[in-house]
Amino acid sequence: MLDTIHQNDSVENRKYHDKIWREQINLVAENAVVSNVFSWLLALVIAVMLWSHHSHDLIIGWLSIMSLIAGVRIVISVVEHRSRGNDQLHKPVAILFLGGILITAFGWGVAAYTLFPSQPAELQ
Repeated sequence: MLDTIHQNDSVENRKYHDKIWREQINLVAENAVVSNVFSWLLALVIAVMLWSHHSHDLIIGWLSIMSLIAGVRIVISVVEHRSRGNDQLHKPVAILFLGGILITAFGWGVAAYTLFPSQPAELQ
């Protein structure tokens, strides 16, 4: 008897957490386009600002990586939008969606490491 009650409680708990997960992904998806556009525009602004201070190959390479990441995130956003009615695709697409955000963070981390030296030339 207690096992049946515990199993029913577990099923209800899982459904509740699934609804929360879906709502969180939907909220992130609503802001994804704006986030992606601003991330790429900020990368472009930084590239322009650093153009005269760093190797052009380095800046073009980093801006290319950020552009590729933005493109991948656009594709993931389109796939996420199309999969909203499909329960089987929701979780894998949501994981890809969150992975795109992590890849963007990686791109910005690369910028911090490569474009902004720990000891600027004037301090050496």
